[in-house]
Amino acid sequence: MKAFNLTQIVTFPTRICNNKGTLIDSIFLNHAIFQNLSVHPFDSGLSDHVAQILTLRNITVPLQKIYTYK
Repeated sequence: MKAFNLTQIVTFPTRICNNKGTLIDSIFLNHAIFQNLSVHPFDSGLSDHVAQILTLRNITVPLQKIYTYK
């Protein structure tokens, strides 16, 4: 992951079973591109897995050139 500049951003347990928590659902992002972000758990109560809510702020997407061929 370091070769591609990816960092795991989820730091809380995503599966809770028998009062034990494990991190099995991960999100990896390039911090050079995505700097202003937050991740929060969301427990719906429907499963032993906790969902993650990822919020990315101030994203700029570079314009892509459109090529036309004649």
